[in-house]
Amino acid sequence: MLMPPPSWGLGYAAVIFAMWTVMMVAMMIPSAAPTILRVAAADAIRQRKPSS
Repeated sequence: MLMPPPSWGLGYAAVIFAMWTVMMVAMMIPSAAPTILRVAAADAIRQRKPSS
């Protein structure tokens, strides 16, 4: 016998959204981290230099 599909309540939707958010962060951080760190380093260097 097959199980019926779950009903879409607010709690179920919140769990699905949380799982999707964790999955997207796990997939995007490895590729975005080098760029984020490079921009942060460039900004730190720019802030240390005296303006002309």
